[in-house]
Amino acid sequence: LVSLRADLNFYQAIKSHLSFCQIFLSGEPLLEAPEKWLERNSFIDGILLRFISSGLKDYLEGDGEPDSLAVKDGSRIKVFSALTPKIYSVGRTRQELFQYPRYFFSFARCRKFATFLTDFGCPHKCKFCVMSALGYSRRKLDEVEDELDYLRWLGIKELFLADQSFGSHK
Repeated sequence: LVSLRADLNFYQAIKSHLSFCQIFLSGEPLLEAPEKWLERNSFIDGILLRFISSGLKDYLEGDGEPDSLAVKDGSRIKVFSALTPKIYSVGRTRQELFQYPRYFFSFARCRKFATFLTDFGCPHKCKFCVMSALGYSRRKLDEVEDELDYLRWLGIKELFLADQSFGSHK
C-alpha cells in the first residue's frame, strides 16, 4: 500500500538504521508548512521546496547559500527562499532505474514508458487554475534533446509528459 504514512515510516526506518545519512524530501504535502514537517519529524533533515532547483546540490557541496530549501541547523530551521529561474537544468534523469516490469502506470499502453518534464509551472494567469502560482521555468533545450535521444536508445515506446502547461512558452 502506497501512502504518505508508509513513506514516512520507511524514511524513519532508514534513519534509525543509518543515522549518519541525511534525508531530504520533496513533494506537495511538505510545501505548505516545511518548518512544521521538520519540527514534527526528527528523521527529516531537509525539504526541497522546488525540485528543479540546484539548492540541495549546493547545500550538500557547501557551495554558497542554497535556494529553495528548508533545513535543520542544530536546533534551528533555516528556510532559503524558492527561486523561479527562467531556464532550469536537472541533467539527464536516470530513466533506466525505472524500467522494470513491476513499475508501471495503469494507463500506459506499453511497459516501456517514461515520465518526462520539459517545463514546470505555467506562464499564464488563468483565474480558474493555480499553476501560475508555481512560477514558470523551462528546461534547457539541449538537455531535453539529450534525454529524448537517451529514451530512444533505451527502447522507450511511450512518454508521459508531466508538464503542467506543455508547449505554452510565452
